[in-house]
Amino acid sequence: MHSPRKCCVCRENLRDHAVKITSQDRDFIFFSRNIWIPEGARCCSSHLINHLLSKEAVDQIKPFSMRYQELSSSDVQLLLSKAQNLFENGKKRFNFDDPRDLNDDEYRLLTSLSRDHFTDFVQITSSSTIRPSCNRSMRTAVGIYLCKLRLGISNRLLACIFQITDKQTVSRSINSARQAIVKSFAPDNLDFGHVTRQDVIARHTTTIARELMCAGDSTDTAIISIDGTYLYSQKSRNNEFQRKAFNLYKKRSLLKPMMIVTITGYIVTCIGPFMSDFNKDDAAIMKDILLRNTDNILSWLKEHDILVVGREFRDSISVMKALGLEATMPSFFDGRRQFSAEDANESGCITKIRWVVEAAKRRLKQFNNQVTYHPTIHFTGQPILGWRCDCFTGARFLGDCSHITSAVWFLSYLRWQTRQHHMPSGEYKNLATDSIQISDFYDSYDDDDSQRYSLTCIFQHSLFINTDANYEEFLKFGSTQYCIPLLILPCEALIMI
Repeated sequence: MHSPRKCCVCRENLRDHAVKITSQDRDFIFFSRNIWIPEGARCCSSHLINHLLSKEAVDQIKPFSMRYQELSSSDVQLLLSKAQNLFENGKKRFNFDDPRDLNDDEYRLLTSLSRDHFTDFVQITSSSTIRPSCNRSMRTAVGIYLCKLRLGISNRLLACIFQITDKQTVSRSINSARQAIVKSFAPDNLDFGHVTRQDVIARHTTTIARELMCAGDSTDTAIISIDGTYLYSQKSRNNEFQRKAFNLYKKRSLLKPMMIVTITGYIVTCIGPFMSDFNKDDAAIMKDILLRNTDNILSWLKEHDILVVGREFRDSISVMKALGLEATMPSFFDGRRQFSAEDANESGCITKIRWVVEAAKRRLKQFNNQVTYHPTIHFTGQPILGWRCDCFTGARFLGDCSHITSAVWFLSYLRWQTRQHHMPSGEYKNLATDSIQISDFYDSYDDDDSQRYSLTCIFQHSLFINTDANYEEFLKFGSTQYCIPLLILPCEALIMI
């Protein structure tokens, strides 16, 4: 069925926006409808969805004429190969390779994206170095990764759903998709590079916030809200990661990302995640971000920009002020029984502006209140009097078999040798940042001068910043890798350097 002037679907006269039917559609119609469409046939562009014929268009096609076609042996072999591929794809429970296999609601249920948005997302990530393999294509790898984020199911269950051989293949697919997304999608849609400071001031700063924080005078001041959140993680068998990820306040393992949002709730970036042991509070993480110049935050922020934070950031206020930033947070009682009228009003204004970061965190953290109870092994406090293995050697009265010896050796020795032996769980600590510990003040025991030098005193010393120095030079010094070691030295030592 082919007419050079008519659409092969609706049989209407072709217009300017006619397109050729792809070989994938021609093969699909041939094997499903027993209708042969010759190469070069065209149809109206309205019948296409993501460059493929829609399901309604396929059902609308009717044969135009009947004729005999001679096929060579190579043509028959090619048709059999295509039929086998269609048969294998038809057996899959969820097939992302064929956009017609799942409808729009099923795409939203599995990946939280519509079918069109999923296709656009795959096209963006296809420019990366991810390579299709015999086990999965680019669309399948991204689909598995989004299903993992959306549903939170195990890799073994994902392998069963997508009919993949084993869970290791699923793990490699997820890792490849994550690397592709980080390389091709994240730089243009996340971090400070995807939105300019002037755009935040013009479009994402409310009039109320400008009146309360700047008294309505400044139109070149960025106002952002910063707060830390947490993401629960399972207990790791890697001792080093488990100790750094265990939070004493929550009494469980978790990681702490730092959210930076505008006053309107627009998420500028999410830095981290960071470890959450006993000395990694929000103030320590914030100081680490500023002193390391993470994601070039000091290049994005300018002098006198306002950071709205909570009381938990009180130990990092001096670092913010030393960098020329204005930090506002609710007041403390400081031994008083109640706030004064001025402090109470100021705290109320800050709370009115700061609630947007809590709302942004709520959109990201959709924790389920249901608790999955796993069966545990019941034990008693009595000592073990004897044991044996079911093997032939284990039935002896003296000595242990290799099975028991291997288990004891692994549990007591090998599992703790994380530096000499590779452990899959040991790679998790590379995904989180361990913030450094820097106090605001350091003691100097020099004979000439034993006063305390603060971070502000060191930065304001004439060796680095004089009264004529501009803010760009200050940021240039603050972004170097030598900024952190120099903080612990008194001014005399800095002059010697």
